[in-house]
Amino acid sequence: MRNQGQRRPPHVATRACVLLFALTPLLGACATDGGKCGEFRVMSWNVARGYGLNPPVLGAMLPRRLTTAGALEDDERVKAADVIALQEVCGQADAHDVGWFAAALGTPHVYFKRADPDRVGACKEGLALISRWPIVKAGSLLLPAMKPMRKTAIWVDVRIPSERGGRLVRVWNVHMDHSTTGMTAPEGRRLQLAPVLAQIAEVRGRAHDRGLVLVGDFNTLQAREPVVDDAAAVLVEALADDQATHVLGWRLDHLFFGGLLRREAKVVTLPGSDHFAIMADFDLPPQASEFIARERRPTVVAP
Repeated sequence: MRNQGQRRPPHVATRACVLLFALTPLLGACATDGGKCGEFRVMSWNVARGYGLNPPVLGAMLPRRLTTAGALEDDERVKAADVIALQEVCGQADAHDVGWFAAALGTPHVYFKRADPDRVGACKEGLALISRWPIVKAGSLLLPAMKPMRKTAIWVDVRIPSERGGRLVRVWNVHMDHSTTGMTAPEGRRLQLAPVLAQIAEVRGRAHDRGLVLVGDFNTLQAREPVVDDAAAVLVEALADDQATHVLGWRLDHLFFGGLLRREAKVVTLPGSDHFAIMADFDLPPQASEFIARERRPTVVAP
């Protein structure tokens, strides 16, 4: 018979709970806020200045699924993206500006930069990176000019949650010149991308465990241009060469990656643009860095 003063040994389940509680800080939290833990989806799309949002004549007649607004607000594939890179998106406050896209996608963290700060026009066309996760850091690069209008590349660092901690991923968004003359077009695009590739090499040299993604409209009118080979020498291209990303059958858009485990990459047809979107899913390699849960507050970074 047990003495009244003798303590009962803790139940096995109780001890397991105590052990799990003690190990939780080491395992890392994984509050995904709508995303999938340990997974990363990125999408790139040239939205053609958003003209497909409200076609002048057919806008009111088209079924919702055939409009850009309907596609973005209703397409679960798109809304599940962690980072979306947009080219030819307007910076002006109107029905198809970068703010509208962010609201339609439900992703409140935005970095926008005009492609050519000196270019006139109502659209104020530029590049945007829209993220489900807070933007840790952002920046831009002014690229060599092939013609009077300038081109800019932008980048953001975002921290993606995983079971064993957070993983920093840097995403670059580019829109190369489509000119067929000046600096000889293929060579000009090669020179335009060189500063971006140099920055990629620099980041990789000092942050070996960082995920790297380079996306955008490369305007590669030929099947395989030197600029693609240059990028492929630094990163891995996600899509096969024969996958068209334009309604005329051209392969204008590309997605390269490094430091991530590719699960799937595909071309997605969305209404409202002459470009198709590129979408890629990755797994985050295991690492020991800590993920600190952040409150989901809007992040807007603009010049």
